[in-house]
Amino acid sequence: MENKHPKATIKTYDVHAVDLSDFIQRNNYTKFFPEYATYKIRVDLLGVILKKEKYTLVFVEVKDTPLSLINLSQLLGYCKILRPEFAFLISPKGLSKPLSQLLVHFNRLDILEFDKNKFVRVAKWNPTRNAIENDSIIPPLGSL
Repeated sequence: MENKHPKATIKTYDVHAVDLSDFIQRNNYTKFFPEYATYKIRVDLLGVILKKEKYTLVFVEVKDTPLSLINLSQLLGYCKILRPEFAFLISPKGLSKPLSQLLVHFNRLDILEFDKNKFVRVAKWNPTRNAIENDSIIPPLGSL
């Protein structure tokens, strides 16, 4: 996120145990998200990007099992409603076989799009490095 928004202020939060609407209200972000009261969803991690008096959101869903179509569908639903700037679905186990086949073998990257030129990125988390494995990101950053 820092690379794409070098002059922005970026804050990250662990919000897995609270509805996003409540978090936005408690942290005085309501004026930036007029629909916030409808955000009755829970994402694992939230990024908030402030750039020139504009706030945008980043969603990160973390799973400890191979990423499935169910996981992807849930995050896509959240993204269609709230239209974050970025969205990531990550797991140290990588992709399940059906999801891998759909995205890699059948090249169905279209299913990752939630808004014009905005895509959920799926990736494998490397717990040793405490980072995403860059070569696992689908679709790759900078592509599409």
